Amino acid sequence: MFKIIRAGTEYRVVVVVTPADAGPETQDAKYFQRQDWATDHNPANQFYEIKLEDVLCAFSGHADGWGFAERPKTNFASLVEIETWISTQQKKPEN
Repeated sequence: MFKIIRAGTEYRVVVVVTPADAGPETQDAKYFQRQDWATDHNPANQFYEIKLEDVLCAFSGHADGWGFAERPKTNFASLVEIETWISTQQKKPEN
């Protein structure tokens, strides 16, 4: 299972962990990030694996420019399921 642990405005950037109940001390945890812009090393709109140090940056002042979106309370079975959820959220009209 996967859990969204950080989401930027309009879900333009999302950080995910598996297993969903992993904490910072969990040895076998894997972290993934996706954003809607490409970088020199990572494509846009695709999850890629990141290190714990990168996750910590996602919660630092460095990432405040991402903004914040409400994280879902549910876990997901796959990264593809999260991609579908993000797409659905981004298509919702603003209130």
